[in-house]
Amino acid sequence: MTYPPMSIPTSMYKQYLLVINLIILVLIPIHWSKLTTPHLRWNAFPIKQQMHQDPPWTFHIDINTATRLELSFLENIGPALANRIVETRQQHPDQQFTSVEQLLMVKGIGPKTLERIRHHLICQ
Repeated sequence: MTYPPMSIPTSMYKQYLLVINLIILVLIPIHWSKLTTPHLRWNAFPIKQQMHQDPPWTFHIDINTATRLELSFLENIGPALANRIVETRQQHPDQQFTSVEQLLMVKGIGPKTLERIRHHLICQ
């Protein structure tokens, strides 16, 4: 079974083309601002705000009971510096720090490092 070829008359084809072009010409100016803003993502939040959010959780480490491994989880504290913290703690009377500021006595911890990790530290 064969169907006869369907053809659209030329005048109707021209009318369809004219209507489509008019729709496009009306919609482009209306949506131009949306078409020219590449800095927004699908969720409409700028990239900078997404990258600098604080983590939703936080943790605290007691510097008097923390192990070398627990101390090495802190920012800028590696295994060697964690080992020095534990050794310094063991040299104190009662093998305890009395304040977080005493970490400044540990070689390798300065004021900047202490400020960076202070919000994770407690001294009980």
